[in-house]
Amino acid sequence: MLVDEYLRAGSYERVFEASNLSSGVSFYTLRADEFEKTLRMVVVR
Repeated sequence: MLVDEYLRAGSYERVFEASNLSSGVSFYTLRADEFEKTLRMVVVR
């Protein structure tokens, strides 16, 4: 989990360190109140 906290409305940025991931496809989910979206991330080495 990258972030699990309540944040005020605004723009935020987080650094995701992928050096420990193998090449392949991973999925991640963004959640905020009633909003939820799952997206695909491709890691290519």
